[in-house]
Amino acid sequence: MFSEKCKVQGLKGIKQLDRVGPYIVITNRRLYETGDSHRYVLVNEAQLWVDSIHSSKRAAVRFAQKRTQ
Repeated sequence: MFSEKCKVQGLKGIKQLDRVGPYIVITNRRLYETGDSHRYVLVNEAQLWVDSIHSSKRAAVRFAQKRTQ
């Protein structure tokens, strides 16, 4: 877990992809729209921290599902 607080609401460069419990998966909007996104960030939205970074959306969602069980 990273200790930096983060704000994800209202940022134009961030694309919110999936929500799993208190977690959301985000990525860079421009890279995602062009198909070049290689970093997917799992953010605990309630506590505003970056939980982990993954190389695929699928890996980020799976990790979030494991964290919520």
